[in-house]
Amino acid sequence: MPIDFARIQGPSASSSANFEKFCAQLISLEFPAARAVDGRGGDGGVDAFVGNLSGTGEADVVFQFKFFIETLTPGRRKQIEESLTAAIGCHRLKKWILCIPKVLTPSEHAWWERISCNHLVTDIELWDETILVQLLLKYPALREEFFPDRFSEAQERQLRDLVQDRDHYGTQRAKRQRVSAHWRLVALIALCPAIIVCLALWFMSDEYQIQQILAKAPV
Repeated sequence: MPIDFARIQGPSASSSANFEKFCAQLISLEFPAARAVDGRGGDGGVDAFVGNLSGTGEADVVFQFKFFIETLTPGRRKQIEESLTAAIGCHRLKKWILCIPKVLTPSEHAWWERISCNHLVTDIELWDETILVQLLLKYPALREEFFPDRFSEAQERQLRDLVQDRDHYGTQRAKRQRVSAHWRLVALIALCPAIIVCLALWFMSDEYQIQQILAKAPV
């Protein structure tokens, strides 16, 4: 059964609060040094961060959670832009990541690209539904907590096989790239003596032609 963020469960009464807790735990698993932020009273565009937000420190990564599963209306887009502006205005940060449990439409992608281009100093990244589900596959305990009874035993095996196949493909691809680079280097080294000989013959030919011309020139 596919992950449905609209049916997310957890310790809180609201789906929005459970999504925030889910994101905070997921980020702490991916980034053990990450710290969550209590957003009551305003979070300044920061729901979790890695690094240092106070004083002269610089945050490596700042995360913002938005539980938007439907269309990004102008009002929702404004909320996201205001969170981004607040984070950049209040803190020194290298990267700002938006976690949102939906796949963007073409028009929403165009909007996202526009606001990303407007903030070139800070790296802006999107963790949408697809990325969140991919990360969730790595942590069975997290799935069980927020999406209980979502998977049968057969589906669990399929998910494990999917992750293993993806990791295997990535490993094999990296190996092929290393082997390809190795043989390109070997071929280049093998060609070097031939190239040197050709250059030497070319220079010798030019020198011979110059000597012939000088010999025929009137004194």
